[in-house]
Amino acid sequence: MLGLMYEQAEGVPKDLERAASYYRLATDTGEPVAMYQLGALHAKRQIRTADPVEGYMWLRLAEITGRARGACAIVHECTEWAIKDRPGHRRELGSQLTPAQTSEAERQATAWLEAHPSVRR
Repeated sequence: MLGLMYEQAEGVPKDLERAASYYRLATDTGEPVAMYQLGALHAKRQIRTADPVEGYMWLRLAEITGRARGACAIVHECTEWAIKDRPGHRRELGSQLTPAQTSEAERQATAWLEAHPSVRR
C-alpha cells in the first residue's frame, strides 16, 4: 500500500501528507487498514488537517468494515489493528471526545457507509 510506504519511508521519503492522501484513496475500496491508518494520522495530529472527529470516524469505519469482511485484503494482521484496535488509537481518541463529538463521528461513519453501498458491512 502506497500510504504505508510514505508513512514509514519505505523506498520513498517520509511524507505523512502524501500517505494520508493515498490512504484516503484506498478508503473508497472499503479497505480497513487504510481507514485505520488515516484515522491514526488524525488521532496523532500528524497531518495539517488533523480533526479528531474525522479521525474517530475513520477508526470506527475500520472496525465496522473489518468485522464485516472478517479479514483484510492487504495486510493479514489488520484484524488486530482495525478491529481490535491493538495500537489503541480508537480507544485513546474516543476517550478525548465529548459525547457530541462521538455522536457526530458515528453520524459521519453512517453517512459514509450509505454513500459507499459497495463496501461490505
